[in-house]
Amino acid sequence: MQKKYLDLEGLGEVAYIVNHKCKQVSLLPYPSVSLAGKIYQYVGKNTSLVRHGWFYECVQSESDPSVYQWAEKDVQRNDDVPHVTGTVSEINSKILYNQIPDGAYVGIVDDWDDSITNGLYSLKETLTGETWIDDKPIYRLVITSVLPEPYLSGGSSYHVYVPTGIAAGVIDTLVGLQANIHHYPGQSNEYWFDSTYMTFYHSQNPSTSDTSIFNSSNATIDVFVRDAGTNIDIRNGGTWHVDQPVNIILKYTKTTD
Repeated sequence: MQKKYLDLEGLGEVAYIVNHKCKQVSLLPYPSVSLAGKIYQYVGKNTSLVRHGWFYECVQSESDPSVYQWAEKDVQRNDDVPHVTGTVSEINSKILYNQIPDGAYVGIVDDWDDSITNGLYSLKETLTGETWIDDKPIYRLVITSVLPEPYLSGGSSYHVYVPTGIAAGVIDTLVGLQANIHHYPGQSNEYWFDSTYMTFYHSQNPSTSDTSIFNSSNATIDVFVRDAGTNIDIRNGGTWHVDQPVNIILKYTKTTD
């Protein structure tokens, strides 16, 4: 099985054999002996001879070896043995150091991953399709809860623990922590506030694996990732109304990858 890729030029999904070194051209150059064996992806408009998104190889004419022509090349089939094989990380490293020759077939050996759901926000853990700076895949998880009693209003329980469903020590890097709160839904003074639109601070205590965000203009609501990633601790340290909906979006990498 091979890994799934998205064609960023909008030409459709490219799978199985991926030629990272093929040049994309809107006009194929005149075929000649100097271009023999070269493969280009045509990204111009459809014509009677060439089609948008298809790959073409410069080859000798069978009827006249002195003549060269562009022939369709199906780079998605695995009929030919790839010149270079490896995982996505290995292939990317070879590309970085220019270790893959022009026109080479590249075989990706990672398993096909149907769990990548780029735009899906879910209460279940999902792969985002993104990678962190250490090449580890990034996961996303949405957690919902409500605000506890406000501390400054005399509440005796001004924080609430919400299980993440993530086992202790699984989170390697907490890539993103976003929280938004819906106040007075359905009322005339209804509003949202979201950490995305605040000036907020990130802090981390290595000894407890706690990470928090809070509103700098009214630092009375705190959201912590606690207990080695197993819990979310929501604290209502001011006078915010109890039971208002809270949405938390976690993005993270795993120690197991």
